[in-house]
Parts: sequence; structure tokens; C-alpha cells
Amino acid sequence: MARKRPRTEPPPRWSEPLLAPRSRPEIPGTGDAFRGVARPIERADAAEMREAKPTTRTTTPKRFHLSSVRELHTGVGSAQDAGASVNYTRAPAWIQFEPDGDAVVAVAGGCPVARWDVRGNTVDVAALARDARAESPSSPNASPSSLLVSIREDARRKRQGHAVSLNETNGTTFVSRALVLGFHSAREAREARATLSPSSAAKKDFDTLADGRTMRDDDDAPKRKSTAVTTEDEDDLFTRKIDIGSAERYFSYYASLAEQQNMLQDRVRTGTYFTAILEHRAAFEGAIVMDVGAGSGVLSCFAALAGARRVYAVEASDMADHCARLVASDARLRDVVKVIKGRVESEATRREILEDLSKGLSKSPLTDSRVFDVLVSEPMGTMLLNERMIESFLIARDVFLKPRGGAMFPRAARMHCAPYEDAALRDEIENKAAFWTCASAKDFYGIDVSVLGDAARKAVFAQPVVDAFDPAILLAPPATFEFDFSRKKKQTLMTSESSAAETSEETRPSGAFALAAEHLESLRLEADFVMHRGGAVHGVAWWFDVEFDVRRPGGEPGPHRRFLTTAPGAPTTHWFQIRAPIRDEFGVLERVEKNTRLSVATTMAAGSDQSYAVTSRLEVLKAGGSTPGTRREPNAALGSWNLKDPYYRQLHWPQPGYTQAQTERWYGDETT
Repeated sequence: MARKRPRTEPPPRWSEPLLAPRSRPEIPGTGDAFRGVARPIERADAAEMREAKPTTRTTTPKRFHLSSVRELHTGVGSAQDAGASVNYTRAPAWIQFEPDGDAVVAVAGGCPVARWDVRGNTVDVAALARDARAESPSSPNASPSSLLVSIREDARRKRQGHAVSLNETNGTTFVSRALVLGFHSAREAREARATLSPSSAAKKDFDTLADGRTMRDDDDAPKRKSTAVTTEDEDDLFTRKIDIGSAERYFSYYASLAEQQNMLQDRVRTGTYFTAILEHRAAFEGAIVMDVGAGSGVLSCFAALAGARRVYAVEASDMADHCARLVASDARLRDVVKVIKGRVESEATRREILEDLSKGLSKSPLTDSRVFDVLVSEPMGTMLLNERMIESFLIARDVFLKPRGGAMFPRAARMHCAPYEDAALRDEIENKAAFWTCASAKDFYGIDVSVLGDAARKAVFAQPVVDAFDPAILLAPPATFEFDFSRKKKQTLMTSESSAAETSEETRPSGAFALAAEHLESLRLEADFVMHRGGAVHGVAWWFDVEFDVRRPGGEPGPHRRFLTTAPGAPTTHWFQIRAPIRDEFGVLERVEKNTRLSVATTMAAGSDQSYAVTSRLEVLKAGGSTPGTRREPNAALGSWNLKDPYYRQLHWPQPGYTQAQTERWYGDETT
């Protein structure tokens, strides 16, 4: 075994990349801050590089190490953001100028804090007043100096949690950020400032960008994205009820491949759709199919593989472009699936579909769009109805599905709810407001901030909790509300009982709540529970499932009926479950005995932000009435929640996933 060579140089600093030794002279002008691989002076273009004027677009990375990295928040209108700052400093930290013209600020040996195009998105660079000596060339070795760098960062690169001030240019959303960078020497601060300061040409590019012209003409220039909703857009059922800003954020969210990946990798969701569609191949063979809100288009692909004659993948976000690319790459799909970029409620979308149908189905133009055999969609949100996508699914049913014989996948949905007991969760929620309610809040720098304690508790309890929980915490059998997507019928009140013997005909599978889109603007759900064990009621838990089935002529379930469930105890999905914690100000629910009846009345009011405001009244039904002349004790607790502002608890605590037992139960032994 050969002996190891003795080390001639110290090891590299922690977490920094291993660098090649400088065996040849470097090109002049790279500076001491350059820490990449040396480029030999014998290059053919070396002379040209020496003569060229310095620009921000270097051919090699240029790095300056930093003593501190802080960010001044630029968000407006938020108490969390206003006047705050964040210290990102974790050594080693640096700012590096990439060959493509980008600047990267990184900490902890490579964790990125910010990345932006120097030439186009550096707004301003200034030395802080206390470090004005950095501006003087006569002080090359002055003490550490700091620069205030104002930038515009592409929102797609924004890290979660940054305070932001958004502005749009050419369809690209930018984040305004202000970074305070501390350098180890005034000389390095001056060099970095010279590199960051936009040249006159760059200033011109920056100004023309605001006028609607692109920054550069090369392939890296930001492309203008089409928007799903504009102020000049047509008047339709969607634009009448949904705020434009909310719609833009919604479509931008689902235009992200990362979000599509999150859904596609949910094996319960994707696998159930795949199985259900292929099991019902008879409904898809030779059929005209619409995928409502197609996203990446995988459901459209499943329908085509099941034998559909024509599939229209309707998607309003820019994900439609990726969907079209996916379809075009597969010879089995490209002549079957047609991607329509638009909203299903739009008259322009309907006209485009009719034109394509007229070419393939008849020689004369079609006027009635109700020729579709199957509608497929994944419209469910948390608590089933959040995001209001089910309304679009129902509108598509009324506009496109055949009046007789058409099928919907999913055909129906069921919401389930039950009271729960979870002291750990309640304490966790209380602790989120502890800053305002603890003893020290009465003397916070001489100010009593505890007066805001009640408002803080109310705010944290107004956040519904999204996570997965053990079904053992449920205090009563769940109540069920069933929605039939395939039928349209007027109905405004839903009631359900925990006991199957007391369930009304209207809530049984044969009498499901038939829906029109307008019915989902306001719902009232009522249920009575019989406690199967005593305990404290800390709130109401909700989950849902959807049914895939083609009913027989008599209305009986078909042979391939299948459910996609988000129930506790089943394999966890990306929806998880959702819980509505209740404050219980009067202690009504602190101890509810076994066999006690609990009434829960819930209302859901749809908002223009594509979400719901939920309120519930939990009442303990006591046997017998109060004695005349005695004071009646309160027996009900009230709660309200905003589905738009949930507490994503699954991001903070480990969640149950696919255990081996669950995998074998639901998918069989995959090792064989």
C-alpha cells in the first residue's frame, strides 16, 4: 500500500468547495477575492480579455467574503414586516458574481439568501453613513464597511417567509428587497460596489423594462407570461365572483412545477385516479372527455390511455404550456389530447372547443356544447370546498356534459366531521399567543401589551389546523354529508346524525345533496353527536372522500365503485385533515360526559378570495330543562375560522406516512 503524501497546504474552510491549486498565473484583474479555478494566460482570447473593459458579466466567478448579512424588510401593511430586519449571518458568507451576470448572496457555506441579475435588477447601492470611509480611495485598509444594496428579485426565486413588496413588469413578478452586506475591508466594499452599480447602459435597460420592453434580446430575457384574469377580461361566472388579485395568485401558484410535483407524488391521489379511470375503461372508450383544471395533464393522459376518442385538457394557468409539451412528446397522446389554455367558465374557451369539435364530429358548426361523455377533474381543496374549484367542475357539467348518460369523475363527495380531544394541540395554540398573555407582557419595556392578549388568542384560534391525527382522539362517530356532483337540485340545508339509524333519507347515499354551483356560495351543515366517551371537546375535525363510479340504470352502484379518502388512519394525502379548534371562553366543553348529545351547526360562506369563512356553534344538549327561577348556565361555544389562513402544522411536526402495514393493505406487497 502506497504511503500517503504529506499535506503541503491547510485544508479548505468548512463547507467551502475544494478548489484547484493556482499552478499558473491568473488573468490580471480578477483580484484577491477570486477563489475559483485559475484560468491560464495562454488562452487564445487572453489578450482580448486584458484589453476589455470591466463589466458585470465576468467569465469566471468573483467572490467577496462577508462579515454580516442582514435584510431590511420592505413589506407594506403588515405588522410582521414593518420596520423589521433579519440577520442571516452564518459563516462562511459571501457575495459571488456569476459568469451569467447574476449576483448570489450565500451564508453557511453555500445556502443562498438572494440571487438577482446585477445588470437589470440592481436598483441602488450605497455605503452606510457610519461607513462613509468606504467611499474614499485614500483608506484602502479601513475597518469593516457595509453596503446597502436594493434589488428586485424574480418572485420565483423568493424564499418562503421573506417580507415582500411586489411589482410586475412584463408579466414577471418581482420582489423588492434591501440587503445590508458587511465586508471585511473597505477595499472589498468599494470593489463590490463598483461591480454592483448599474452602468448607464444597464440603467437604460432598467428604464425601458418599465416601459414594457424586454431587458435583453437573448434567451435569458424574462418572457411575458399570459394571465388567466385581466381587468379587460370578459364578464363570466368566474370574474363576477372572484377577486382578480386572488385569481392571479391562485393561477400563479398552480403554474409551478414544484406544486404539481407535490400533487403528483401523492400516491393515494394519483394512484386512485389512475386505477378508477382504467377500471371504468368502458366509460372512456371512444368518448369525448374534458379534464377541468388539467394542471400538468396527467388525468388527460390517463383518459387517453383508457381509450378516449378526444380529450380536452382545460387549464387556465401557465401550466398549460408544460401540459402541451408533455402531450406532444408522446405519440400515444398527441393526436388525442388537445390543450385549451383558458378558464372553463369563459365563452372564449367554449368557442375554441366547439370549433375543434366541429372539425372532428360534424361537417356543420356545432352550437350546443353539451356533447361530452365524461368530465374528469381533481377539484378538491382542504375541507373539500376550499379554493372553490368544485364550482368550476359543476359549471362545466352544466355547459358541456350530455344531459343524459354523461359521467363525472369523481361522481360524488362526502364530508365527515366529529368532535375531538387534543390537549397537546390546544396548549400549542395557546402558546402561540403567550407573548401577549404571559405575566411579562404587562411590562414590555414599560408598556402593558397584555391588553391585546384576547385579540391574539382569538387570532390563533381562528386558524384551522392542517395535519394528520390519530382517529383515537375523536369523541363520537363522525357525521357525514354527501354531495352528488352529477345531479342538480335546489337545497339549502343539510342535516346529518352520527347514528345510522337516525340518518334522514336526504343524507343517505340514495338521497345525496345534489349540487349547483350557486349552492356552494353558502352552506349550513347541522349534525348531532352522541359521545362514545367522556372528555374535553377541543374542536371539530373534518375530512372528506370522493367516489368514482358509473351508476347502473336503476341508480345502484356499479361494479368498480372506488373511493379516494383523506380519513384519519388511512394513508396520508397531501390534503391531510383539517381541525377547527374552539376557544370555549365559558368552559362549556371542558368536560362532556359519555352518552351526552352534542349539537354542531356549521355555516360556510364563500368569499371572493376563493376560500370560505367558517363558523360553528357547539351546544351540549342536556336532558330536562332548567328549574324555574334559576339562572341558566351557558351551554354553547362559538368559533370562527378562515380557510384562507390555516396553520400548516404538518410542516412543524412529523406526520404519519406510508407505514409498511398501510402499504401492504392498500397496495399489496410491492417487494414481490
